[in-house]
Amino acid sequence: RLLYYSREHKGMNLRFTGFGFLFYDYWITWSDLQKEYYKTHLNEINAFINVGCLWAENTMNLTKNVKDNDILLSIKKNINTRQKKIISVFDTTLGNDLIQSSDEGEDFLKGMQALVKDISNSVMFFKPKMSQKSMGRFSPQIVDLYKKLSDHPRCYVFPKHVNPSELISVSDLVIALPFTTPSFEALCARKKAIYYDAHDKYNGAVFDKIPELVM
Repeated sequence: RLLYYSREHKGMNLRFTGFGFLFYDYWITWSDLQKEYYKTHLNEINAFINVGCLWAENTMNLTKNVKDNDILLSIKKNINTRQKKIISVFDTTLGNDLIQSSDEGEDFLKGMQALVKDISNSVMFFKPKMSQKSMGRFSPQIVDLYKKLSDHPRCYVFPKHVNPSELISVSDLVIALPFTTPSFEALCARKKAIYYDAHDKYNGAVFDKIPELVM
């Protein structure tokens, strides 16, 4: 929700009820903007400590030992990654009563299908946010798209429990549905990353103001 926040676009100033029930002496944040966002809620946080993106350090440490990465070792029998660019893709929790609708998720995944087809020297790693069983309750169409990605010879769909930092550490590019965490984590770990806004929905959001970050 923070990343949709925009001083200029009041309609994007989304709030979350749960953030109004935070009662802490100290609250760790990623940035001053995040602190500003939390302060727009009626909570009781006495002091904020900005530490940056904690996951980025873990990702950078994994990048240093990429040859021994468990992700690459686990799939080498199924997909040949040699001399290919690795694109890691992440969706998020989807639903018609949530920030990202099922329609957005479907069009995002269709875009990823087209991408892996068009870039012949690429391998795509896709990690869904939810299990296929859980997603099937909300959108059977999205589960069908998961399967189509999995059936592509240069795409590997990972189970929900896989550590996103491991995927990011072996990636040449990270693509995420706006505005889930992995692209932000990748950028903080000095990895190339973008957000793919299939519906052109988030004009004016914080990340949209960074050139060529939201596509």
